[in-house]
Amino acid sequence: MGSQTVKRGTNITQVVPSWTYNPDDITAQTLSGPNAVQPLLSERTQTITGLSITTNTTWGIDGIHPDGDSHCEFNLKFCNSILWGRSSDGNIDTIAEMDALSGNDITCNWRNTYNFAASGTSGYIYFCIPVADGAIVSWLDAGDYDVPYVNLGTISYTNNLGHTEDYQRFRTFNEVFGSVIYTIS
Repeated sequence: MGSQTVKRGTNITQVVPSWTYNPDDITAQTLSGPNAVQPLLSERTQTITGLSITTNTTWGIDGIHPDGDSHCEFNLKFCNSILWGRSSDGNIDTIAEMDALSGNDITCNWRNTYNFAASGTSGYIYFCIPVADGAIVSWLDAGDYDVPYVNLGTISYTNNLGHTEDYQRFRTFNEVFGSVIYTIS
């Protein structure tokens, strides 16, 4: 059934899980989770309404086959935004400055490779992540060399949906000119 990632602060009122069986010769199926209604034997999707979900939630479908049982899940995951980009300011310290950064991804795993496009001017590269998601332990350039960076401390950040969380603000030690690719973990 898969999963769906949504921004923290979102209130989910409806989900539409769908599923398949291979082979499709089930003799019974059971859907579990908030507001789930038992599907007909021929149904492979269900619109679940009347929800008010703001935390991680799972629905499961169990099918019984002549040759055994199957189980799959639909996961609704609430994740924070990570904010990243370039700024000439040596210490961004407001929500507006963080929101002005060019990168804004909703993810539960910020450890990844990021491409910082050339901006025409030099600037510090910023990476802002929720305190609860851990700290940066490695910041490498495309050649796997350490990138000097500083931790500017935490700031209470409220997203556009009203969810507030403490964020850590990291930036490169030096200003950077041109396009760069960094792996941050």
